Amino acid sequence: MATTPGGDKLAVQCKHTTKETPVGIEAVRELNGIAGPVHHADIAILITNSTFSKPAAKFAQQQNIILLSWWVLVRWATWGESLLDILELEKAAGLAA
Repeated sequence: MATTPGGDKLAVQCKHTTKETPVGIEAVRELNGIAGPVHHADIAILITNSTFSKPAAKFAQQQNIILLSWWVLVRWATWGESLLDILELEKAAGLAA
């Protein structure tokens, strides 16, 4: 759980797998089921060191869940780029002044 500078609550879930094994729809459904109802999150984000299956990506898009694959994780963790900047989250969530 995290909070943006604008006060929106983020629910962030991480899935570690091999590069050859994409994260499936089950993980996205799990996050969808707890982010809002349990954690009262405004924004749900699922992060992996791999990729996501096509059904997972489609479901995430339908539910407004943000998916971060390995290359975004590298930008965030290695190069120190702000997650809000990488995702342009402030613009998308209406947080920009």
